[in-house]
Amino acid sequence: MIDTFSAAMQAQSMLASGRHADAAVFIDDILARLSPADHTRLRELAMDAYAALGRLDRAAAHAERILDLTPTPPAPVLLRVAAVLGMMGRSERTVAPLAALVAKQPDDPQFRATLAAALLTIDRVGEALEHLRRANELVPNHPVIMPMLAGALHRAGENAASVALRRAEAALYEQHNATLAPQYAEALANIASCALYDDAGAGARSVLDDHRALGRALAMNAMAEPLPPAAVAAPRPADSRLRIGLISPDLRRHSVGYFARALLNAEALAGRAIDLFVYDVREPVHALATDAMNQALRAAAVAAGATWRDAITLDDRALACLVRDDHLDIAIDLAGLTRGNRLAALAHRPAAMAATYLGYPATTGCPFIDLRIVDALTDPPGAADAHASERLVRIAAPFVCYTPPDEPDLPPPRGSSGAGDVAAGGPVRLGSFNNISKLTPLTAQRWAEVMNAIPDATLTLKAQALADEQSRRHATGLLSAAGIDPARLRFLPPARDTRSHLAAYGQLDIALDTFPFNGATTTCESLLMGVPVVSIAGATHAARVGLSLLTGAGLGELCVSDPAAFAPAVAALAADRARLASLRAGLRSRLLASPLCDARGFADRFYAAMRAHAPQRRA
Repeated sequence: MIDTFSAAMQAQSMLASGRHADAAVFIDDILARLSPADHTRLRELAMDAYAALGRLDRAAAHAERILDLTPTPPAPVLLRVAAVLGMMGRSERTVAPLAALVAKQPDDPQFRATLAAALLTIDRVGEALEHLRRANELVPNHPVIMPMLAGALHRAGENAASVALRRAEAALYEQHNATLAPQYAEALANIASCALYDDAGAGARSVLDDHRALGRALAMNAMAEPLPPAAVAAPRPADSRLRIGLISPDLRRHSVGYFARALLNAEALAGRAIDLFVYDVREPVHALATDAMNQALRAAAVAAGATWRDAITLDDRALACLVRDDHLDIAIDLAGLTRGNRLAALAHRPAAMAATYLGYPATTGCPFIDLRIVDALTDPPGAADAHASERLVRIAAPFVCYTPPDEPDLPPPRGSSGAGDVAAGGPVRLGSFNNISKLTPLTAQRWAEVMNAIPDATLTLKAQALADEQSRRHATGLLSAAGIDPARLRFLPPARDTRSHLAAYGQLDIALDTFPFNGATTTCESLLMGVPVVSIAGATHAARVGLSLLTGAGLGELCVSDPAAFAPAVAALAADRARLASLRAGLRSRLLASPLCDARGFADRFYAAMRAHAPQRRA
């Protein structure tokens, strides 16, 4: 007979002394010998041990078994269970017990915040906002609740409110002289990135200032905690191979994955005298999930002779040491200020030169990022240079290369044989599958002008956030205020998989781009599926990505430079049914044969630019 009480006490002692691995092994052995192996307290301790070790898959297995055994565990246990399952993206099971906990103790802000976090992982943004607003009332200026509320507001499309809250958060850190806190840099990053969605007058200079504030904070943090000394490496000869590193949290089923592939396959690297290092810094929730795209990217890179670094568990200083020890000529960040970025690692200047590319449509503001890779369409010479903290390296447009998904039975594009044709007449179906955060008041205004110009058209929106009723109400209200009859709106649910997502483009005839934050992957997907996209070219990189993509696909005429010309351009395309049908029928083949999908040509341009701008070595 096993004394489970004594076993639990012994395991708890191990955890208290930091012996997490010993505790995990000990508990698993005890549970294996129990019949049935359902001792809740031991499973709680096992969950804590594996969470401390970063073994979230094992921690989550114990967390889910705890809920099987005790559907409403005590609050301290439930909060830990919710934290573990939240990191794994499996919070749906904790929503009901957390809601019951909040119902019993409605004035506990921690319970509300934890419930809100669980709701956000399953896209119930509106409910999460209600709990976060109440939690913020209960404990104003809380360092966890404030940023959570700001993030939820952004996801719901309420960008102005999100930025205001984040500025207040940053001011509190400044007031308390806590500007070295990582949370301060995070607040500044959120302020800067949210500014890209602002169409209410944020100029390029103020956007640059916001980004530079972040860059200063990250540089100060790096100076406060310098890296340990490195072994002195012998200098390489001036004619040695170029060593390039790509650092990304998004080497997975993500927009970045579709564009990064052209840089790290055999065709891209063959005969270039380049040693490529790929640093996979995905967050645990993504790293532990089976992801076919990550596997494909890894396989392609390794087959091409690149070195793939699993750096998921490394903190910023450890990552910086790894990059430094690889003696890179250029370390290229693929995330910018987006979630999971590792700019804090590059703040230590671990490579001879640092660049940013692809994942973020603006300057980083970071003094330790030397280059930003763009093209002359996204960033015309002159004003664009003045509004970037980096030196702009312009490759021939387009500045990206799109690789379509590896779908064995890719749905046929609209307008092809058997897939529907608009030439016969009927209402034109307009739409956008962009992130709902890009639905700004200016976008709503321009779309309303289109709807007025085509009185029988419908407008279909599809975005992950639109699974939430409050987000749909917010979008409806914004579009209604701009003059669009809600009866003309259609909302599509999130797709189950890539094929279903692409098939949904079959419900559109013409796609409308967002402004001032253009689509990227959605534009390429739309063209792939035979749906032309009409865009507006603005003043910033984010507002000119559509121009670069459409020009690269040979469709530059679908991008207008005057916002007032947007509605007439869409209306003219919708009215000329023969032109529209002809365009749609050949759109996929046209895209695949264009520079936008020419992986070899793109790799030539990209790596030639990197060699031209690489730092000179001493022999």
